[in-house]
Amino acid sequence: MPPNNHRRNLAERAIQTFKSHFKAVLAGVDDTFPMRLWDRLLPQTILTLNLLRQSNAIPTVSAWQYVKGNFDYNKTPLAPMGCAVQIHQSNEIRTTWAMKTMDGWYLQSSLEHYRCHVIYVKQTKSERISDSVFFKTKYLTQPTLSPADVISKALIDLTQALKGKSNQKGIHQIEALKQLDAILNNSPDVLPTPIATNQLQRRVTFDETVKAPTETEQRITTTAPTAPKPTQRRYTEPIYAATVEKTIPKVPTPRVHDKSSMEEITPVRTETREKIRKYLTSKTMARIPHRSIHFRQATRTSERAQLIHDKETDTYLNYQQLLKHPKYKET
Repeated sequence: MPPNNHRRNLAERAIQTFKSHFKAVLAGVDDTFPMRLWDRLLPQTILTLNLLRQSNAIPTVSAWQYVKGNFDYNKTPLAPMGCAVQIHQSNEIRTTWAMKTMDGWYLQSSLEHYRCHVIYVKQTKSERISDSVFFKTKYLTQPTLSPADVISKALIDLTQALKGKSNQKGIHQIEALKQLDAILNNSPDVLPTPIATNQLQRRVTFDETVKAPTETEQRITTTAPTAPKPTQRRYTEPIYAATVEKTIPKVPTPRVHDKSSMEEITPVRTETREKIRKYLTSKTMARIPHRSIHFRQATRTSERAQLIHDKETDTYLNYQQLLKHPKYKET
């Protein structure tokens, strides 16, 4: 690389770009902004530089988007660095007779908070994060039409009018500046004035001695096609309602028998139930035989553990039967 030639070195080129960008930032700071706070402007300076610089890997996106993703200006608004501001002081912090705002300088936008700014407060000499900030940028004027611009445009229009020509130069710029001025000053919408153009109306006239041309061929007139009307359905014969005279036989409703009638109708079942109950009572059951099946099984298993088997009769005897039994009465 030739000496004193920094264009071929990428690092030297990047350093020059950063220095030019940081100089532009320092040129816009407040006159009272101290030099000891210049280093606090570096994070947002690098952020804005990477947003403007394209990525070397993907030239269609910025360097910031390639590394950290899309940057949302609504969540993280950017403001002029080093600008004089007034920060709002909440009632929980300030005293009774203290001012509601405090003077300071804008350092950077807070990336960890939603729509918040990092402000250096002059009174406390410390940094504070707040979302209620008033920027005192009086030297930043809005683009408006100055009297000199209006006079220069009128002189050009007058010169062109003396020459018999219409001045079309600068009309679009004037309209754009008027619209921008109306948007920034919140003025009502005004319809743009149409540009006057000399339009000639042509008429065909004939001499008195010359007759007007006549048509030699007859015009062929064709009628427009019409859609056919929908045909209406006509009934030639009248329609009568058909009736069928037929009696529907009445079927008697089935009779539901209760338990008493069922016992009277089926005496065989009751006898069978009594036989089963007597057999169970003589064999295993010593309590009331009118128990449910589940309770009967549970009672049977619980009582069988307390019964004594008699080998002579091959039966199980409970405590009451043992007291009445002549063999086991004394034991």
